[in-house]
Amino acid sequence: MKSLLVGVVLSASILAVGWGVSNYYAKQLPGLSQECDAAAKQALIKTAEEKRAQAEAKAKAEAKREENDPALQKLFKELGLDKPPQAAPGSHSATSAEKESFENRCWSIDLNSSGVQHARAALSITENRSVEAMNVAEIVALTILGLFALPYLWYFLLRRLREVADAVRGRTE
Repeated sequence: MKSLLVGVVLSASILAVGWGVSNYYAKQLPGLSQECDAAAKQALIKTAEEKRAQAEAKAKAEAKREENDPALQKLFKELGLDKPPQAAPGSHSATSAEKESFENRCWSIDLNSSGVQHARAALSITENRSVEAMNVAEIVALTILGLFALPYLWYFLLRRLREVADAVRGRTE
């Protein structure tokens, strides 16, 4: 009976430690998630800025081509325009509303930014450690409980078998 009590106490202690370790890792998850979202936001803003720069370069090249094309110059003069209509500068840049919509995109967008990949890896590893700590604690606690309960269970089984054997023989105590 004492071994069963020791097994229960040890198992409860192991479960408590496992729960504590699991909570320790779980408390790190919100911070890591924010880091991952910030890295994704920066990568998306950088991508949007690169696209804007490409669009501006393309627009400049198109405008230069149009300025040198005599047929287009003639058409503009017929329409009463000095030069082709231009898009407003910065019209392709990411607006503040778009920048805000980049929040919580850590997992939803495939980004090749190394910062995002490191943040995703840290978040995933910590999440796995949180779950794994509790799973390992449960397995170890159940194993220890079983090992310490085994002598009591063996004694209990033998006592019941003796009672059944006595009942079959017709003996009563």
